[in-house]
Amino acid sequence: MEVFTAHTAGEKCLALHETLQSKIDEFFPLKSIRLHHQDRPWMSPAIKSLIRARQQAFAREDLATWKLLRNKVQRKINDSKKSYYNNKIKALKKEHAAQWHKEIKAMANMGRNDPIINIEGLSPSDHRATADEINKTLAAVIQSLPPLDTSLLPAYLPAQEAPSIKPWEIYQKLQKVKTKKAAGPDEIPAKLAKEFAYELSAPLADVLNASLVQGSIPDEWKRAIVVPIPKSKPPSVNELRPISLTSILGKVAESFVAEWAVSDISNQVDPQQFGCLRGRSTTHCLLNLTDELFKATDEPKTLCSLVSTDFSKAFDRLQNDLTDLDKWSHDQHMVLHPKKCQVMHIHFSKAAPVPYPLYLNDIELQQVKVMRILGVFLQADLKWNAHVDHICSRASQRLYLLRKLKHFHVPTEDLVTVYVCYIRPVTEYAAPVWHPGLTNTQTQRIEKVQRRAVRIILGSDIAYSEACTLLRLPSLHERRSSLTLNFAKSLLSSELYRHFLPDMRGNISSRSTRSSTKLNLQRCRTERYRNSAIPHMTRLLNDS
Repeated sequence: MEVFTAHTAGEKCLALHETLQSKIDEFFPLKSIRLHHQDRPWMSPAIKSLIRARQQAFAREDLATWKLLRNKVQRKINDSKKSYYNNKIKALKKEHAAQWHKEIKAMANMGRNDPIINIEGLSPSDHRATADEINKTLAAVIQSLPPLDTSLLPAYLPAQEAPSIKPWEIYQKLQKVKTKKAAGPDEIPAKLAKEFAYELSAPLADVLNASLVQGSIPDEWKRAIVVPIPKSKPPSVNELRPISLTSILGKVAESFVAEWAVSDISNQVDPQQFGCLRGRSTTHCLLNLTDELFKATDEPKTLCSLVSTDFSKAFDRLQNDLTDLDKWSHDQHMVLHPKKCQVMHIHFSKAAPVPYPLYLNDIELQQVKVMRILGVFLQADLKWNAHVDHICSRASQRLYLLRKLKHFHVPTEDLVTVYVCYIRPVTEYAAPVWHPGLTNTQTQRIEKVQRRAVRIILGSDIAYSEACTLLRLPSLHERRSSLTLNFAKSLLSSELYRHFLPDMRGNISSRSTRSSTKLNLQRCRTERYRNSAIPHMTRLLNDS
């Protein structure tokens, strides 16, 4: 094969891709089919024919024929909807779960419309000019950075030889490729890479080893199809998140380097780094943050200031912290957006202190009473009204899924699956953080989401408790309590986050008593702190 006779990593990769592409074109030629983007999955040629006849009767002003065909079309559509799920979708739930979920979304009309990005001076219909402007804006971020000066990198001599990757290691990686992943610019499908893992393992190992030895990355692996996702409404060219679809083979190569890097620095990662690592989550981050707030404000005459880019309990040092953050960001060639940054002051003193204005890049930060952090709404009074309003609104909006699917006569057990997969998780995100502080009114309000769901599934003729038993659904309060207890147990056995919980009483007193295996209870001056997450989890673990 040309791959093994080529000299550089770039030439080897190019030969591999050209060979693969030629064979794909030969044995898997493209087939073209015509579809209308607004066609519903249950639409059949017979229904389309009746619709055309109906429209022709309308154009002829033949009212009697038009009414006849109108009613016939409606009956045909209803019959088609009734049979569509049972005939084509139901079996997929066990045979092909991913496809079942895809079809369910299509039936409920959950597809997203492509947003229109308005750019000053350009027509929205001029797609090429719009794409060029988006590309220019996204590229400007990288182009603004200075080139990497390798002379400033630390040198460790003698340097270790680049590790050699064996073909069977490549084979194991290719066997784990997710076939539903979209192909990159090279148009090599993930399914093909997995299907021919044995044949591709040796040439791909040769390309990757040459890349590591020569210290160069093939151009084919640098290219990407960039999908801009708007971060604001209405979409703006300056507020886009680029999602890059890169080569499947390039991702396999990157996975080796990523594993080596993570294994090398894993013991140096800051425990406060909560994202993108196994065993860490946004819930850990939110729990750590809210516990600091509740604990600090439990002391009298305490003022906490929460900044969306930083957090400090000492108010008189906060402006210095922001100045240091601004300087660090500049040194790291990172750009802060002061207009997006916010500050929230939290205190419970009778005499409210006058907060000093805080500045970032000489722009005063906006003071707010509610701040969204990692999808959870925090309030200046440390209550959960805003967050409960948010999750109830979102979950209620998703109940239309059940209503839409009822028209297709979807079985009850499948409607329950849809509820559990798409609606209930909205009411449970980061529940260990905010569940202990809910009032009875808030608890009942969240419970109404499930009450409405079971009423849609079973009808209104059955009591809520009986309906939950019949559908095997615990109440949302029971679910959150169980999630909170399980999360508390995971903290207790965690090496990283065991310090979130207090020590055992036996470790403090060094005495062996019946309560020595219990956690030492926190001293809570206020009910507000007592009903927060960590003290609540401590009591749960002691009672379990």
